[in-house]
Amino acid sequence: MTSRRGGDAGVRVLGVDPGTRAVGFGIIDIAVAQELSLVDAGALRMPPGPLAPRLGTIFQGLASLIAEHRPQVLAVEEVFHGKNFQSVLKVGQARGVVILAAQLAGLDVCEYSARLVKKSVTGNGNADKAQVQKMVARLLQLDELPEPKDITDAMAVAFCHGKRLWRDGNLNLGKAKKNRVSTAKKSASRKVQDQLAELTRASRGSARASLDRSFLQQLVRDGKATELVKSRSSRRSGSAKRSSKNNSKKSEKE
Repeated sequence: MTSRRGGDAGVRVLGVDPGTRAVGFGIIDIAVAQELSLVDAGALRMPPGPLAPRLGTIFQGLASLIAEHRPQVLAVEEVFHGKNFQSVLKVGQARGVVILAAQLAGLDVCEYSARLVKKSVTGNGNADKAQVQKMVARLLQLDELPEPKDITDAMAVAFCHGKRLWRDGNLNLGKAKKNRVSTAKKSASRKVQDQLAELTRASRGSARASLDRSFLQQLVRDGKATELVKSRSSRRSGSAKRSSKNNSKKSEKE
């Protein structure tokens, strides 16, 4: 199977179904023209034994997959609520390792409820495993049904993310990342302005305000807030000079 890197024409999605005994994965290229291309699919098998080594195997396996196929997004189901607390807890730990591996590799992480995944694939949020399996095979034009269910679920959540991208028309990932960076910069700028305004008010009063000074200092070091700080300082300096000049003239008159 030919592996294609998702670029301006689409997005490569890594769908994962976490577990402590097996981790299913499905890597799908989502094209602009609502086309799908299965890149790879399978399951990472965990050796029997304590949980900690199995979590390490999950992390290493996911890191290798990401390095090999270079997906841009991780799609995973949200935490579910089961009757067996211990099982839910262990699956939650495996899920956390999966998300950590994706975050360290710089992937976007998108989470979907099991009901939404089923509805995206079959049109029915209450569909059973067999219905999801058949529809996944049909959508991806597979010659046979995907086995085991871990692989089916991983492909399904990857498809769910792709359907959302088609709906939102957000398949140009480069543009999407640029927009996110721009939004982050605007948000940081607003926070700096708020912090500086609070700092100014605190300097005029006797009460000390609660300030995120480390955040402010980091932005200044990064050069993101330098101009803003200079502008505030210049205005305060000009105001002080005018006040001093007015006081001087008042003294001369007296």
